[in-house]
Amino acid sequence: MPRPVDRRTLLRATGAATLGVAVAGSLGHVATASDPAFAHGVASGDPLPNSVLLWTRVTPTPESQPGSGVGPTVTVGWEVAADPAFAAIVASGSASTGPGSDHTVKVDATGLAPTTRYYYRFRFGTGLSATGVTRTAPAADATVSRLRFGVVSCSDYRAGYFGGYRYL
Repeated sequence: MPRPVDRRTLLRATGAATLGVAVAGSLGHVATASDPAFAHGVASGDPLPNSVLLWTRVTPTPESQPGSGVGPTVTVGWEVAADPAFAAIVASGSASTGPGSDHTVKVDATGLAPTTRYYYRFRFGTGLSATGVTRTAPAADATVSRLRFGVVSCSDYRAGYFGGYRYL
């Protein structure tokens, strides 16, 4: 006989599922950054039919380590493309970040097509971040015959072996 689920357990599971959807798209393609300023990777989430949130952290100076509260305010560029070679860029822009936001960058890439795979990256100076892969949600009136969720939580990827991520 199935065990009843209390409200707290249901809320935790729902929160984990939401986070999993938010980050799962960014884990499908692993590429390394060409510049040490992007040592913290990239992520995407909150997919809508015409937009997706993109995230990274830039380290503009050696002193600008996470949590240091030190470093200049800088501008970081971002690009979204239909192909991994970035020959067909469909959205781009720039964002300002500094010590007040721990040099993190979060942008809402809009004007995208529903149910579409996109490649994204960030640029600081001449350096590039890793390339991430994301996907927009289906249109609001779309019939969806199958839906899969990848559920993960925050973790320090550099601190251990997280082999399960490759299967997401």
